[in-house]
Amino acid sequence: MKVTEKVEVDAVTDVVCDVCLTSTGVAGGGLEFATLQAHWGYGSQHDGERYELLLLQHVGILQTRASRATPIQRRWLSW
Repeated sequence: MKVTEKVEVDAVTDVVCDVCLTSTGVAGGGLEFATLQAHWGYGSQHDGERYELLLLQHVGILQTRASRATPIQRRWLSW
């Protein structure tokens, strides 16, 4: 036998970029974002700390490119 009743459920309706504070919602519904996580391990200066950034697609791409960039490229990407 199934017993049913109405319940309230929290659902994610939007994700806001942690860098530019812009909604990640796209036309037609849905969300487009990247998650950048850091989990610091035993013996590190930040042992046990965890970080999570939710990034809009273009911000995530710029952050990835900047992390791999030479000093001259970093200056160009810092606009």
